[in-house]
Amino acid sequence: MEDRVRDPAVVSPSSKRRRWSDLKSRLETFDRAGLVGLVADLYEANPANRCFLAGTVDLMLSFVEAGTAWSLDLGYGEDSYFSALESKLNAIAKLFDDLPARAAAATISRLRRLRRKAKDIGWGYGDFLDDVVTDLERRMK
Repeated sequence: MEDRVRDPAVVSPSSKRRRWSDLKSRLETFDRAGLVGLVADLYEANPANRCFLAGTVDLMLSFVEAGTAWSLDLGYGEDSYFSALESKLNAIAKLFDDLPARAAAATISRLRRLRRKAKDIGWGYGDFLDDVVTDLERRMK
């Protein structure tokens, strides 16, 4: 794992500007476990990386907030639509314990507001959101 991160072909600067396509083709050579390992290595490397990777939760939460607002505004509902939102909530819950304390507190605050707004949404979504928030509140104590 360590060799991959320090591989000169991956990290050394060159006179030629690297492009996303170069990095993408290199990343595609990793198996799933290798890619997860690479992200873990980056996460452990320094605090700036941890803050960047914790931003993933913020992005997923923005997706859930926008999707919930859209449903409320338009009265839209469909199983696959709410399944996508629930999937993101599950991903947030999975990453929650690794968040710095301030990010965890901000996430809980946003999820509580979302829970209040979504409490009357059908298809089980309001109940699902309530369950996720309740679980995260318990884990935060």
